[in-house]
Amino acid sequence: MIIEEYNQLKRLPREIVQQFSSRFNQVYFFMPINIRPPPGSAILHYPEAFGLEMEFQLRERNLVTLEEMQNSAVDVEANLLIRREKLKEEEMKNIDPEESTSLEVKLDILVSAVE
Repeated sequence: MIIEEYNQLKRLPREIVQQFSSRFNQVYFFMPINIRPPPGSAILHYPEAFGLEMEFQLRERNLVTLEEMQNSAVDVEANLLIRREKLKEEEMKNIDPEESTSLEVKLDILVSAVE
């Protein structure tokens, strides 16, 4: 059962990287040594628990140990979050308020028409 649990490990929604890493380690190191996958296999399995973008970023770093990968995962996620926020800001800059269908704009137009 522990091997099945290990193979099914995925990061949960809203789970921070450190929490997932702790859960991953708990399952991995709880396995008896004679059935535990080798460390190289764990390094390959760990990134699969994240989304494709983060998995790709972790694999590109060519890290040697599971501990290095887990520490790096925190940095990778932080960089991805910063990048997403920048993209969101750029997207917001390109929205024309005249063409926006947001509720706020509709309310502004309605209030202006009533006045």
